[in-house]
Amino acid sequence: MPTQPVFAPELRVASILIVDDEEPNLRLLARILARAGFENVRTTTQPGDVMRRFDEGQPDLIVLDIRMPGLDGFGVLAQLRERVPSTDYLPVLAITGDASPETRQRALMAGARDFLEKPIETSEVLVRVENLLTTRLLHRSLQAQNSLLEERVAERTAQLEIALSAAEAANLAKSQFLAAMSHELRTPLNAVIGFSRHLQKNKGGNLLPQDLDYLQRISDNGTHLLDVINDILDLSRIEAGKMLVDNTSVALDVVIAETMEQVAAAAGSTAARVSSRTTFPPDLQPLFTDESKLRRVLSNLVDNATKFTEQGFVDVAVHADPTGKPLRIDVIDTGTGIPADRLGAIFDRFEQAESGTQRRYGGTGLGLAISRTLCELLGFRLAVASEPGVGSVFSILLDATAVAPSSYAEVAPDRPDAARFRAVPFTP
Repeated sequence: MPTQPVFAPELRVASILIVDDEEPNLRLLARILARAGFENVRTTTQPGDVMRRFDEGQPDLIVLDIRMPGLDGFGVLAQLRERVPSTDYLPVLAITGDASPETRQRALMAGARDFLEKPIETSEVLVRVENLLTTRLLHRSLQAQNSLLEERVAERTAQLEIALSAAEAANLAKSQFLAAMSHELRTPLNAVIGFSRHLQKNKGGNLLPQDLDYLQRISDNGTHLLDVINDILDLSRIEAGKMLVDNTSVALDVVIAETMEQVAAAAGSTAARVSSRTTFPPDLQPLFTDESKLRRVLSNLVDNATKFTEQGFVDVAVHADPTGKPLRIDVIDTGTGIPADRLGAIFDRFEQAESGTQRRYGGTGLGLAISRTLCELLGFRLAVASEPGVGSVFSILLDATAVAPSSYAEVAPDRPDAARFRAVPFTP
């Protein structure tokens, strides 16, 4: 019967090899371990026999005498270092009657994990054996977990590579489809628009007013469809990373003034219902960015503001720091406003503030999606604040330090007559 507390089962079945040239020491150590419940203890008095025993079955612990004739413990440790991988943990408990610090240090540096002095004490032997075997088992468990993790990472990596290949193939197919459709749709559309505008000139004078009205509708709808196709293609190019940025020095006051004029001319009678104003700080510095893409964003925002404003105004204001460096561009309107629960969705593709606004005001819901994407491409941010029935403000944040308005009321008081215009929120 064991005379010591029984160790955990995984420790009791561990393989232990005792190496000592003196037979009495072997018997004493083997008896101590056997009485403690260890079931797999082997012994040898021949240090040269260690490697053969090692090859037959790698032990979990080696109890090794340091002072032996011929091949001593240091020689055995040197052989073990060549055989045991650096990633493995094979505990060696060195035993010697030489308790000098030099011997202890040399043994530990040679690869021993712990040190035991002769004459040995039973309790000390068991404590050190338990500690070393526990560390061995923990190391093996960690190795198994790492191996399992590596397998899972390899499997997941393979899955991701397959998914990436599929995504790249799908993206290539989409690009090829869009390229083909671009040619197949835009070419006849341009012909339809061109011929309708040519017929509108009515050079023969044989077209009735109703005919001219029909031609105008053909031209308008063809232009609208062409704009939708161009928007989709632009989004595809941005996603594919094929839209280049050409930064130059941009005069914001000029770009904004020209954009306002172009939108007003295109809006026609709609623009006549609203007034507009532009506000610039003194000594406004140029902005270094891609002018054409900034114009596109501004045009989308001003056009949207004009479209959704029944009466009142559409203003554009530039904010700058004390040195004149532009920080933010606000596009402010007195339009229908946007419900709070729709402020995030309006930047999604084919989305508008309300499902019914598309029927009333037209549009595909791509303008804001493209505007936000272009802003991100330019290193800007696009934010919105709105109050249903009062108006909205879309802010282009040009600098990392720029802060968007927290509410529509924060910018609306800049216009003295803002309170006179309260739009009726549209309900489908």
